[in-house]
Amino acid sequence: MNLTQSDIEQIEAHGLSVDDVQTQFMNFITGFPFVQLSEAATIDNGILKLNEKESEEAIQYFQNNKDKHSILKFVPSSGAATRMFKDLFEFSALYMGLQYTLKEFPEAKKTIDNLNKFAFFDELKQRFEAHSVSIDEYLERGDYTTIINYILTEIGLNYGKLPKALILFHKYPEDKERKCRHAIEEHFVEAANYCKEENKDVNIHFTISIEHKEEFERVLKEIQPYYEKLFDVKYNISFSFQKQITDTIALTQDNALAYDKDGKIIFRPSGHGALIENLNDIKGDIIFIKNIDNVAHDRFKNSTYKYKNLIAGILLQTQEKVFSSLKALEKGKLNSQELVDIIELTNKLGIGLSKEETSGNKSENILKQVFNKLNRPIRVCAMVK
Repeated sequence: MNLTQSDIEQIEAHGLSVDDVQTQFMNFITGFPFVQLSEAATIDNGILKLNEKESEEAIQYFQNNKDKHSILKFVPSSGAATRMFKDLFEFSALYMGLQYTLKEFPEAKKTIDNLNKFAFFDELKQRFEAHSVSIDEYLERGDYTTIINYILTEIGLNYGKLPKALILFHKYPEDKERKCRHAIEEHFVEAANYCKEENKDVNIHFTISIEHKEEFERVLKEIQPYYEKLFDVKYNISFSFQKQITDTIALTQDNALAYDKDGKIIFRPSGHGALIENLNDIKGDIIFIKNIDNVAHDRFKNSTYKYKNLIAGILLQTQEKVFSSLKALEKGKLNSQELVDIIELTNKLGIGLSKEETSGNKSENILKQVFNKLNRPIRVCAMVK
Protein backbone atom coordinates (compact mmCIF):
# COMPACT_ATOMS: atom_id res chain seq x y z
CA MET A 1 0.00 0.00 0.00
CA ASN A 2 1.43 3.33 -1.08
CA LEU A 3 0.97 6.18 1.38
CA THR A 4 1.37 9.89 0.72
CA GLN A 5 3.06 12.22 3.19
CA SER A 6 -0.40 13.54 4.09
CA ASP A 7 -1.56 9.96 4.79
CA ILE A 8 1.41 9.33 7.07
CA GLU A 9 0.79 12.56 8.99
CA GLN A 10 -2.88 11.67 9.48
CA ILE A 11 -2.00 8.14 10.62
CA GLU A 12 0.54 9.36 13.16
CA ALA A 13 -1.81 12.10 14.39
CA HIS A 14 -4.34 9.34 15.06
CA GLY A 15 -1.85 7.59 17.35
CA LEU A 16 -1.05 4.80 14.89
CA SER A 17 2.18 3.98 13.10
CA VAL A 18 2.67 3.23 9.42
CA ASP A 19 3.50 -0.36 10.39
CA ASP A 20 0.17 -0.62 12.24
CA VAL A 21 -1.74 0.48 9.16
CA GLN A 22 0.29 -1.76 6.84
CA THR A 23 -0.57 -4.71 9.12
CA GLN A 24 -4.26 -3.78 9.05
CA PHE A 25 -4.13 -3.52 5.27
CA MET A 26 -2.56 -6.98 4.90
CA ASN A 27 -5.14 -8.44 7.27
CA PHE A 28 -7.88 -7.11 5.00
CA ILE A 29 -6.17 -8.50 1.90
CA THR A 30 -5.21 -11.94 3.20
CA GLY A 31 -7.92 -12.40 5.81
CA PHE A 32 -7.59 -13.61 9.37
CA PRO A 33 -6.65 -17.18 10.24
CA PHE A 34 -9.26 -19.29 11.98
CA VAL A 35 -8.76 -19.97 15.68
CA GLN A 36 -7.72 -23.56 16.23
CA LEU A 37 -10.13 -25.01 18.81
CA SER A 38 -9.04 -28.11 20.68
CA GLU A 39 -12.51 -29.18 21.82
CA ALA A 40 -15.91 -27.90 22.85
CA ALA A 41 -16.45 -26.64 26.38
CA THR A 42 -18.85 -28.91 28.23
CA ILE A 43 -20.07 -29.35 31.80
CA ASP A 44 -17.07 -30.19 34.01
CA ASN A 45 -14.77 -29.38 31.10
CA GLY A 46 -14.78 -25.60 31.07
CA ILE A 47 -18.36 -25.16 32.26
CA LEU A 48 -19.31 -25.39 35.92
CA LYS A 49 -22.84 -26.54 36.75
CA LEU A 50 -24.02 -25.75 40.27
CA ASN A 51 -26.79 -27.38 42.24
CA GLU A 52 -29.11 -25.31 44.43
CA LYS A 53 -26.98 -25.75 47.55
CA GLU A 54 -23.77 -24.71 45.76
CA SER A 55 -25.56 -21.72 44.23
CA GLU A 56 -26.81 -20.51 47.60
CA GLU A 57 -23.36 -20.98 49.13
CA ALA A 58 -21.76 -18.88 46.37
CA ILE A 59 -24.36 -16.12 46.75
CA GLN A 60 -23.90 -16.07 50.51
CA TYR A 61 -20.12 -16.04 50.13
CA PHE A 62 -20.32 -12.88 48.04
CA GLN A 63 -22.70 -11.25 50.51
CA ASN A 64 -20.41 -12.10 53.43
CA ASN A 65 -17.20 -10.93 51.76
CA LYS A 66 -18.06 -8.14 49.32
CA ASP A 67 -17.41 -5.36 51.85
CA LYS A 68 -13.73 -6.32 51.83
CA HIS A 69 -13.47 -5.40 48.15
CA SER A 70 -13.83 -2.40 45.87
CA ILE A 71 -16.64 -2.98 43.36
CA LEU A 72 -17.24 -1.31 40.01
CA LYS A 73 -19.67 -1.75 37.14
CA PHE A 74 -18.12 -1.35 33.67
CA VAL A 75 -20.63 -0.51 30.94
CA PRO A 76 -19.66 -0.26 27.24
CA SER A 77 -22.00 2.53 26.14
CA SER A 78 -20.69 4.05 22.93
CA GLY A 79 -22.94 2.03 20.63
CA ALA A 80 -25.30 4.11 18.49
CA ALA A 81 -28.94 3.15 18.09
CA THR A 82 -28.57 2.73 14.33
CA ARG A 83 -29.10 -1.03 14.38
CA MET A 84 -32.08 -0.70 16.73
CA PHE A 85 -33.83 1.41 14.12
CA LYS A 86 -32.41 -0.11 10.94
CA ASP A 87 -35.89 -1.04 9.68
CA LEU A 88 -37.04 2.55 10.12
CA PHE A 89 -33.96 3.87 8.33
CA GLU A 90 -34.64 1.50 5.44
CA PHE A 91 -38.29 2.53 5.32
CA SER A 92 -37.39 6.22 5.37
CA ALA A 93 -34.93 5.78 2.51
CA LEU A 94 -37.07 3.59 0.24
CA TYR A 95 -40.77 4.16 0.97
CA MET A 96 -42.57 5.70 -2.00
CA GLY A 97 -45.73 6.75 -0.15
CA LEU A 98 -48.00 4.15 -1.74
CA GLN A 99 -50.21 2.00 0.48
CA TYR A 100 -49.48 -1.21 -1.42
CA THR A 101 -45.76 -0.85 -0.78
CA LEU A 102 -46.26 -1.08 3.00
CA LYS A 103 -46.13 -4.87 2.84
CA GLU A 104 -42.49 -4.50 1.75
CA PHE A 105 -41.68 -2.98 5.17
CA PRO A 106 -43.42 -5.29 7.67
CA GLU A 107 -41.07 -4.52 10.57
CA ALA A 108 -41.39 -0.76 10.13
CA LYS A 109 -45.18 -1.05 9.94
CA LYS A 110 -45.18 -3.26 13.04
CA THR A 111 -43.23 -0.56 14.89
CA ILE A 112 -45.69 2.15 13.86
CA ASP A 113 -48.74 0.00 14.65
CA ASN A 114 -47.39 -0.59 18.17
CA LEU A 115 -45.92 2.85 18.70
CA ASN A 116 -47.96 3.57 21.83
CA LYS A 117 -46.31 0.59 23.56
CA PHE A 118 -42.83 2.11 23.35
CA ALA A 119 -41.39 3.95 26.34
CA PHE A 120 -40.59 6.98 24.18
CA PHE A 121 -44.15 7.40 22.82
CA ASP A 122 -45.25 10.17 25.21
CA GLU A 123 -42.10 12.17 24.54
CA LEU A 124 -42.62 11.67 20.80
CA LYS A 125 -46.17 13.03 21.16
CA GLN A 126 -44.78 16.09 22.94
CA ARG A 127 -42.37 16.75 20.07
CA PHE A 128 -45.32 16.80 17.65
CA GLU A 129 -47.28 19.09 19.97
CA ALA A 130 -44.30 21.44 20.17
CA HIS A 131 -44.86 22.02 16.45
CA SER A 132 -48.62 22.52 16.99
CA VAL A 133 -49.55 19.22 15.37
CA SER A 134 -50.92 15.93 16.70
CA ILE A 135 -49.27 12.57 16.17
CA ASP A 136 -52.74 10.99 16.12
CA GLU A 137 -53.58 12.84 12.91
CA TYR A 138 -50.48 11.47 11.19
CA LEU A 139 -51.24 7.96 12.45
CA GLU A 140 -54.83 8.15 11.20
CA ARG A 141 -53.83 9.17 7.69
CA GLY A 142 -50.89 6.77 7.56
CA ASP A 143 -48.19 9.42 7.20
CA TYR A 144 -45.46 7.04 8.34
CA THR A 145 -42.63 9.02 6.79
CA THR A 146 -43.25 12.07 8.98
CA ILE A 147 -43.63 9.95 12.13
CA ILE A 148 -40.37 8.12 11.45
CA ASN A 149 -38.60 11.41 10.78
CA TYR A 150 -39.74 12.59 14.20
CA ILE A 151 -38.26 9.44 15.74
CA LEU A 152 -34.94 9.48 13.90
CA THR A 153 -34.05 13.11 13.21
CA GLU A 154 -33.43 16.31 15.15
CA ILE A 155 -36.91 17.57 14.29
CA GLY A 156 -38.09 15.16 16.96
CA LEU A 157 -36.30 12.68 19.23
CA ASN A 158 -33.13 12.43 17.09
CA TYR A 159 -32.81 8.74 18.04
CA GLY A 160 -30.98 8.06 14.80
CA LYS A 161 -28.01 9.99 16.18
CA LEU A 162 -28.17 9.23 19.90
CA PRO A 163 -26.35 6.38 21.64
CA LYS A 164 -28.50 3.54 22.97
CA ALA A 165 -27.69 4.66 26.52
CA LEU A 166 -29.83 7.78 26.11
CA ILE A 167 -32.90 6.17 24.56
CA LEU A 168 -35.99 5.58 26.68
CA PHE A 169 -36.22 1.81 27.11
CA HIS A 170 -38.89 0.92 29.68
CA LYS A 171 -42.16 2.30 31.05
CA TYR A 172 -42.86 2.69 34.78
CA PRO A 173 -46.28 4.39 34.92
CA GLU A 174 -46.49 3.85 38.69
CA ASP A 175 -43.39 6.01 39.26
CA LYS A 176 -44.52 9.61 39.67
CA GLU A 177 -41.12 11.14 38.84
CA ARG A 178 -39.53 8.72 36.33
CA LYS A 179 -42.37 7.22 34.31
CA CYS A 180 -39.88 6.05 31.69
CA ARG A 181 -36.24 5.08 32.02
CA HIS A 182 -33.32 5.49 29.67
CA ALA A 183 -31.07 2.46 29.27
CA ILE A 184 -28.47 4.22 31.41
CA GLU A 185 -30.99 4.53 34.26
CA GLU A 186 -31.51 0.78 34.38
CA HIS A 187 -27.78 0.41 35.07
CA PHE A 188 -28.13 2.87 37.97
CA VAL A 189 -30.88 0.68 39.41
CA GLU A 190 -28.97 -2.56 38.87
CA ALA A 191 -25.73 -1.24 40.30
CA ALA A 192 -27.43 -0.03 43.47
CA ASN A 193 -28.63 -3.58 44.05
CA TYR A 194 -25.39 -5.54 43.67
CA CYS A 195 -22.48 -3.07 43.45
CA LYS A 196 -23.07 -1.07 46.62
CA GLU A 197 -19.99 -0.88 48.83
CA GLU A 198 -19.98 -0.76 52.63
CA ASN A 199 -19.89 3.06 52.63
CA LYS A 200 -22.92 3.12 50.27
CA ASP A 201 -20.79 4.17 47.30
CA VAL A 202 -21.78 2.78 43.90
CA ASN A 203 -19.09 3.02 41.22
CA ILE A 204 -20.06 2.91 37.53
CA HIS A 205 -17.77 3.47 34.56
CA PHE A 206 -19.23 4.14 31.11
CA THR A 207 -17.25 4.01 27.88
CA ILE A 208 -18.77 6.58 25.54
CA SER A 209 -18.16 8.40 22.28
CA ILE A 210 -16.63 11.82 22.81
CA GLU A 211 -19.33 13.54 20.72
CA HIS A 212 -22.01 12.35 23.18
CA LYS A 213 -20.26 13.46 26.38
CA GLU A 214 -22.33 16.62 26.89
CA GLU A 215 -25.60 14.78 26.37
CA PHE A 216 -24.54 12.06 28.81
CA GLU A 217 -23.67 14.67 31.42
CA ARG A 218 -27.02 16.41 30.90
CA VAL A 219 -28.96 13.18 31.50
CA LEU A 220 -26.79 12.26 34.50
CA LYS A 221 -27.45 15.64 36.10
CA GLU A 222 -31.16 14.94 35.69
CA ILE A 223 -31.28 11.37 37.01
CA GLN A 224 -28.45 10.94 39.52
CA PRO A 225 -29.98 12.84 42.48
CA TYR A 226 -33.24 10.92 42.05
CA TYR A 227 -31.66 7.46 42.23
CA GLU A 228 -29.27 8.45 45.02
CA LYS A 229 -32.28 9.40 47.13
CA LEU A 230 -34.29 6.35 46.05
CA PHE A 231 -31.59 3.83 46.99
CA ASP A 232 -29.76 5.84 49.69
CA VAL A 233 -26.44 5.58 47.85
CA LYS A 234 -23.79 7.84 46.37
CA TYR A 235 -22.94 7.21 42.71
CA ASN A 236 -19.38 7.75 41.55
CA ILE A 237 -19.66 8.03 37.78
CA SER A 238 -16.67 8.02 35.44
CA PHE A 239 -16.28 8.04 31.66
CA SER A 240 -13.66 7.04 29.16
CA PHE A 241 -13.51 7.08 25.38
CA GLN A 242 -12.51 4.21 23.13
CA LYS A 243 -8.87 4.85 22.31
CA GLN A 244 -8.10 6.05 18.78
CA ILE A 245 -5.10 3.72 18.60
CA THR A 246 -7.55 0.80 18.40
CA ASP A 247 -9.25 2.25 15.28
CA THR A 248 -8.82 0.62 11.89
CA ILE A 249 -8.60 1.95 8.37
CA ALA A 250 -11.32 1.30 5.80
CA LEU A 251 -10.80 0.11 2.24
CA THR A 252 -12.76 0.62 -0.96
CA GLN A 253 -14.04 -2.28 -3.06
CA ASP A 254 -10.78 -2.00 -5.00
CA ASN A 255 -8.74 -2.47 -1.81
CA ALA A 256 -7.60 1.15 -1.82
CA LEU A 257 -7.49 3.36 1.25
CA ALA A 258 -10.90 5.00 1.80
CA TYR A 259 -11.17 8.77 2.28
CA ASP A 260 -14.04 11.04 3.28
CA LYS A 261 -15.33 13.95 1.18
CA ASP A 262 -12.60 16.19 2.64
CA GLY A 263 -9.83 13.83 1.60
CA LYS A 264 -9.21 12.55 5.13
CA ILE A 265 -8.51 8.89 5.84
CA ILE A 266 -11.57 7.11 7.20
CA PHE A 267 -10.81 5.45 10.53
CA ARG A 268 -13.44 3.20 12.06
CA PRO A 269 -13.71 2.27 15.75
CA SER A 270 -13.06 -1.36 16.57
CA GLY A 271 -15.56 -3.55 18.38
CA HIS A 272 -15.99 -3.94 22.14
CA GLY A 273 -12.86 -6.08 22.32
CA ALA A 274 -10.87 -2.87 21.92
CA LEU A 275 -12.23 -1.70 25.28
CA ILE A 276 -9.79 -4.04 27.02
CA GLU A 277 -7.52 -0.98 27.07
CA ASN A 278 -10.15 1.04 28.95
CA LEU A 279 -10.81 -1.85 31.31
CA ASN A 280 -7.12 -2.13 32.07
CA ASP A 281 -7.01 1.55 33.05
CA ILE A 282 -9.65 1.38 35.78
CA LYS A 283 -9.30 0.13 39.33
CA GLY A 284 -11.52 -2.36 41.12
CA ASP A 285 -11.24 -5.70 42.89
CA ILE A 286 -14.54 -6.90 41.44
CA ILE A 287 -15.69 -5.50 38.10
CA PHE A 288 -19.11 -6.36 36.69
CA ILE A 289 -19.19 -5.98 32.90
CA LYS A 290 -22.51 -5.51 31.12
CA ASN A 291 -23.39 -3.90 27.80
CA ILE A 292 -25.55 -0.78 27.84
CA ASP A 293 -28.61 -2.33 26.16
CA ASN A 294 -28.51 -5.61 28.11
CA VAL A 295 -31.02 -4.44 30.69
CA ALA A 296 -34.37 -5.75 31.90
CA HIS A 297 -37.49 -4.15 33.31
CA ASP A 298 -37.79 -4.17 37.11
CA ARG A 299 -40.24 -7.07 37.01
CA PHE A 300 -37.46 -9.30 35.64
CA LYS A 301 -34.53 -7.98 37.67
CA ASN A 302 -34.62 -10.43 40.59
CA SER A 303 -33.10 -13.19 38.47
CA THR A 304 -30.45 -10.70 37.29
CA TYR A 305 -29.53 -9.90 40.89
CA LYS A 306 -29.42 -13.57 41.82
CA TYR A 307 -27.00 -14.53 39.07
CA LYS A 308 -24.81 -11.44 39.47
CA ASN A 309 -24.38 -12.34 43.14
CA LEU A 310 -23.78 -15.95 42.12
CA ILE A 311 -20.99 -15.30 39.62
CA ALA A 312 -19.37 -12.82 42.00
CA GLY A 313 -19.46 -15.48 44.71
CA ILE A 314 -17.83 -17.99 42.37
CA LEU A 315 -15.20 -15.36 41.57
CA LEU A 316 -14.33 -14.81 45.23
CA GLN A 317 -14.36 -18.53 46.05
CA THR A 318 -12.05 -19.20 43.10
CA GLN A 319 -9.83 -16.26 43.99
CA GLU A 320 -9.36 -17.60 47.52
CA LYS A 321 -8.23 -20.98 46.17
CA VAL A 322 -5.95 -19.38 43.57
CA PHE A 323 -4.33 -17.05 46.10
CA SER A 324 -3.76 -19.96 48.49
CA SER A 325 -2.14 -21.97 45.68
CA LEU A 326 0.08 -19.05 44.63
CA LYS A 327 1.29 -18.58 48.20
CA ALA A 328 2.11 -22.29 48.45
CA LEU A 329 3.99 -22.18 45.13
CA GLU A 330 5.95 -19.10 46.21
CA LYS A 331 6.85 -20.80 49.48
CA GLY A 332 8.16 -23.87 47.66
CA LYS A 333 8.62 -27.36 49.13
CA LEU A 334 5.00 -28.39 48.55
CA ASN A 335 3.72 -31.42 50.37
CA SER A 336 1.96 -34.07 48.30
CA GLN A 337 -1.56 -32.93 49.24
CA GLU A 338 -0.84 -29.30 48.33
CA LEU A 339 0.48 -30.42 44.95
CA VAL A 340 -2.61 -32.57 44.32
CA ASP A 341 -4.92 -29.69 45.27
CA ILE A 342 -3.14 -27.25 42.96
CA ILE A 343 -3.18 -29.66 40.00
CA GLU A 344 -6.89 -30.33 40.58
CA LEU A 345 -7.57 -26.58 40.68
CA THR A 346 -5.77 -25.88 37.39
CA ASN A 347 -7.63 -28.75 35.73
CA LYS A 348 -10.97 -27.51 37.06
CA LEU A 349 -10.23 -24.03 35.74
CA GLY A 350 -9.32 -25.44 32.33
CA ILE A 351 -5.70 -24.27 32.53
CA GLY A 352 -4.04 -27.55 33.45
CA LEU A 353 -0.66 -28.29 31.89
CA SER A 354 -0.65 -30.36 28.72
CA LYS A 355 1.60 -33.37 28.18
CA GLU A 356 3.79 -31.24 25.91
CA GLU A 357 4.29 -28.74 28.74
CA THR A 358 5.30 -31.36 31.29
CA SER A 359 7.14 -33.94 29.19
CA GLY A 360 10.88 -33.90 29.95
CA ASN A 361 10.59 -30.75 32.05
CA LYS A 362 12.20 -30.32 35.44
CA SER A 363 9.82 -30.11 38.39
CA GLU A 364 10.81 -26.52 39.21
CA ASN A 365 10.02 -25.46 35.62
CA ILE A 366 6.66 -27.22 35.77
CA LEU A 367 5.76 -25.45 39.01
CA LYS A 368 6.79 -22.13 37.48
CA GLN A 369 4.44 -22.76 34.56
CA VAL A 370 1.63 -23.60 36.98
CA PHE A 371 2.32 -20.37 38.89
CA ASN A 372 2.18 -18.30 35.69
CA LYS A 373 -1.11 -19.91 34.67
CA LEU A 374 -2.70 -19.11 38.02
CA ASN A 375 -1.23 -15.61 38.38
CA ARG A 376 -3.69 -13.77 36.15
CA PRO A 377 -7.01 -11.91 36.38
CA ILE A 378 -10.02 -14.16 36.96
CA ARG A 379 -13.10 -13.84 34.77
CA VAL A 380 -16.39 -15.58 35.52
CA CYS A 381 -19.29 -15.47 33.08
CA ALA A 382 -22.65 -17.19 32.81
CA MET A 383 -23.40 -19.82 30.19
CA VAL A 384 -26.86 -19.89 28.61
CA LYS A 385 -28.09 -23.30 27.47
